[in-house]
Amino acid sequence: MKIDKLKYKIIPEEFVQKCIIIHLKKLGWNRNVETKELHEKGVDIRLTNNNYNRSWLIECKGDAKNAKSPNSSKQSSFHHVFGQIIKRMKTNGKLGYRYGNKYGVGFPVSFKDLVIKNLPYNVCYKLSLTVFIVNKDGKVDELDYKVLKKAQTNLQEHL
Repeated sequence: MKIDKLKYKIIPEEFVQKCIIIHLKKLGWNRNVETKELHEKGVDIRLTNNNYNRSWLIECKGDAKNAKSPNSSKQSSFHHVFGQIIKRMKTNGKLGYRYGNKYGVGFPVSFKDLVIKNLPYNVCYKLSLTVFIVNKDGKVDELDYKVLKKAQTNLQEHL
């Protein structure tokens, strides 16, 4: 499939990070905002809620700029980001991951179908994981396990 370069806008990782931070700040996550550059070690975004001591830890990916095989690059980024966020998860006893930090992964809108088709909603529930999807205008959609379950159910009904 050929991509129309005039209609397709590549969304870089930095833009994904910036939009997610703006989105979460509007929801009261303003304390201790930390971000990392592309090649720095550590979680891409960490921020804490204003009213209680709970933090978001978020790993992000952007569209590949010069990939020879964009679909293969997207698949690789998709798998890589989950390895990164899982390494950062901590548990504090029984179900500690559900009530401690919140975890997320951020992608450009071009990853949305890949996420819906390949990320089981119950994994998001069990890991307290949210997927952030950023469009070219900077709008952020949060896909938690409930949203994924509905999208995956609708997908199955249309097969």
